[in-house]
Amino acid sequence: MYDPIGFVSPVTLGGRLILRRILSESDELPDSRRLDWDDPLPEEQRRIYPRWLASLDDLRLLTIPRCFLPQDLAHPVSQTLHVFADASQDAIGCASYLRSTDNSGDAYVAFVRGESRVAPRAATSIPRLELCAAVEAVMSAQQILRELKSPPQDVYFYSDSKVVLAYINSESGRFTRYVQRRLTIIKQVSRPEQWSYVPSTSNPADFASRATEPRALQQTSWLRGPEFLRREIFSPDSHSPTDFSELEPLPETDDSPVSTALIASSSDSDETFSALIRKLSSWPAALRIATRVVSLCRGLVRKMRQKQGEAVHKNFTYIEARTLVHNIIIREAQTVAFPQLMSTNEPKLGPWHRLAALAPFRDEQGLLRVGGRLGMSELPREIKHPLLLPAGHPIITSILRHHHNLTKHQGRHVTHSAVREAGYHIENGRRAIQKLLQGCVTCRRLRASCEAPQMASLPQDRVLAAPPFSAVGIDVFGPWMISHGQTTRRTSSLMKCWAVIFTCLASRGVHIECLPSLDTPTFINAFRRFVAIRGGCSTVRSDRDTNFIGAKNQDEGINVEQASRCLLDHGATWLLNPPHASHFGGAWERKIGQVFGRGDVARHSALNYLRRA
Repeated sequence: MYDPIGFVSPVTLGGRLILRRILSESDELPDSRRLDWDDPLPEEQRRIYPRWLASLDDLRLLTIPRCFLPQDLAHPVSQTLHVFADASQDAIGCASYLRSTDNSGDAYVAFVRGESRVAPRAATSIPRLELCAAVEAVMSAQQILRELKSPPQDVYFYSDSKVVLAYINSESGRFTRYVQRRLTIIKQVSRPEQWSYVPSTSNPADFASRATEPRALQQTSWLRGPEFLRREIFSPDSHSPTDFSELEPLPETDDSPVSTALIASSSDSDETFSALIRKLSSWPAALRIATRVVSLCRGLVRKMRQKQGEAVHKNFTYIEARTLVHNIIIREAQTVAFPQLMSTNEPKLGPWHRLAALAPFRDEQGLLRVGGRLGMSELPREIKHPLLLPAGHPIITSILRHHHNLTKHQGRHVTHSAVREAGYHIENGRRAIQKLLQGCVTCRRLRASCEAPQMASLPQDRVLAAPPFSAVGIDVFGPWMISHGQTTRRTSSLMKCWAVIFTCLASRGVHIECLPSLDTPTFINAFRRFVAIRGGCSTVRSDRDTNFIGAKNQDEGINVEQASRCLLDHGATWLLNPPHASHFGGAWERKIGQVFGRGDVARHSALNYLRRA
């Protein structure tokens, strides 16, 4: 049955109790008579289970208003969350309600969440069960506050167990470890002044600890909440006992002075270390300061035992004290995140649990480690069975930042490998490391993308429409070793060769000419060949190389515009009246030679240019 909010938790609790009773009776039988999953139900349960199964049809008659606010109370003046806890010998449970009030003082109470759990086997007394119910209440309230978009102004907790309230309001810390661990969880989420007493008759969580039929559930206060929350004048302190002295001595109190000092110092150090880690971003600095604190506390305990005449153990070395502090901090983080796993020595998880694939177990120091199939290998224990760390705890950020700095701000994979080699397995480690890298200033600066500068406007010769190669850019590239074809005893057939590229600035067309050398006359000849093929150009852009500047500075430098105009004037007459060989003499031949060079190749280049013109 899918019921994550817990509307019908008292109804489903009946089926869980039937299964719990069957398994408990089967465990008491010899191995040969124990029930298997395919065996039929015992005779007594065969009559109870069908009756409970048939009662589930009445759930269709159940109506639940799901809006936290009525239509006439769209904008409440104040909202408070009220969480009730209760326990019985069979189960523990809690119920949460949201109380909203308007300007006129009218109150509206809405059901938010409910939980019913079968009583844990380790809780062997009613005070322990009530304490477990209080832990479920604070964990449920913490999850509700995370999910609500608009959190309430305050949170109030209620219990009908004066023993639990005395535990919470006690400051001595003289309790067994079972009680002390749960009190640590409660005090980390809530404050003692938030807890109040409620009679059992007014406690709606009483239905969460007892199986209830669907027909009777609608008539109870499970879905609508207690009546005193609907009063116009409401004070949570009206149900709180003012004096807890009548409950002294409290159950499970440890009166040993030495153990009392050790428990108190351990509890205080846990809270101090958590606050220390939140204030310090450096994991080694937090360990160093916490080691000094533990060494000081141990020295005080030694002096106290010496005054009482008891045996004194040898003092810790710095390495031993540092290891002890490390284990205390890790244990405190695991206790807060995995209270159910830390309450038993051999945690057994169902296949649906999020940590079932990790097969966690507790070592001799009481720390949760990841299981696996490498137990018989010769690898270090930190690699075979790393410590299991919860996601979202402040210790995770400190450890990740420390190893991220050790790897010199490498990426996610390198940082994750360094954390694993250090002996830590972080729940949802990839997501935690990715979040760390997103907030790392150094990584964001090193991995930032190159910014594109604001470019200036293009020059006029790049954007105006003009014939190809009217404006060109030139550059020389190379050299290459080419075969010259002439080899003697003194010379080789290989020679260096460069090339000059002419790029049209408007159309991006490309023209390449060969350069046997990098001197100025060779470039002038190459430029003349270019003009002979592509025509004259008005603008030439270059990187001002020496051969370019030499060609520009020569007295008889290339006057492209004048040479082109001269060729056009004389070439038009020459095309109309085809000349014979003698016409290439005199001034006309000098003009041709000035632009195109001399020889048959120059004559063909001039002819092609004139035809294009």
